[in-house]
Amino acid sequence: MDEGLAASEPGPSVAKRARFMGPHASSSSGADPEMEIRALVSMASGLYPLARAEALSGLAAVLEKVNAGGGVVECCYACAEKLLRDEDEGIRLAAVRLVGLCAEKFAMRKELGGDGDQMDRVFLQLSSMARDMCTEVRIEAFNALAKMQRVSEGVLLQSLSKKIIKTDTGSASSIKGKKLPPKLSSPCAAGIFAHGVEDEFYQVRTVACKTRGALAKLSNQYAQKALDLLMDMMNDDTEAVRLQTLQTLFDMATYGCLSMQEKHMHMVLIINIMYLVSLAY
Repeated sequence: MDEGLAASEPGPSVAKRARFMGPHASSSSGADPEMEIRALVSMASGLYPLARAEALSGLAAVLEKVNAGGGVVECCYACAEKLLRDEDEGIRLAAVRLVGLCAEKFAMRKELGGDGDQMDRVFLQLSSMARDMCTEVRIEAFNALAKMQRVSEGVLLQSLSKKIIKTDTGSASSIKGKKLPPKLSSPCAAGIFAHGVEDEFYQVRTVACKTRGALAKLSNQYAQKALDLLMDMMNDDTEAVRLQTLQTLFDMATYGCLSMQEKHMHMVLIINIMYLVSLAY
């Protein structure tokens, strides 16, 4: 696509073109996903925020319909990665959604060569976005984290602790010798769930609770440490958060990763009695 032409058009016109080339084009019989991806990536680097956001949404629509192999996923991921720190909230939101979808595609690959480290990288990026100033971006980041299928145990444990956990795997600012971008290292995941459950918006606290339970199936040690934080959420002021906490505990039991200790039973019994009393009245 001619970038000069795209830059000379009014913003709304470019945005309409991005909408057309995404979900609409991907459903057509003769569409070439690689050509669509290249065109949408070009639009995503344009001048107009609305057009960039729509281009990212178009990339997500195309990516949902292609296989995990090839270089399409990498192309989409590289595009979204560049826009995670965009000034526009709508673009950051669309970028987080696309990164989350790329993570799902990475996890679907049968050949894991290098993808385990790639998943750690994605987890760190999404963890960083879970501290975004925009509430919707934080919610979307936690939703994307909940879909992660493979993450190193050390990175998972760091997400529960505000203190930096020292590891024996070399520098925290690199993965397999590849230097990570600025502000992207294991410490950026430090305590994201502790911060999430303390968020001023109950919607963020709710999704943070749900995500913590979803990740519990990846590590028994993580599940045990997450349980202590979940018990604290039983005291949340919002009923929706308390209900989600109970649902998360149920999900963890379903995954076979819930190891309830005697110190936890007291809180669970109190909550159940409170709900039974509320139902009686």
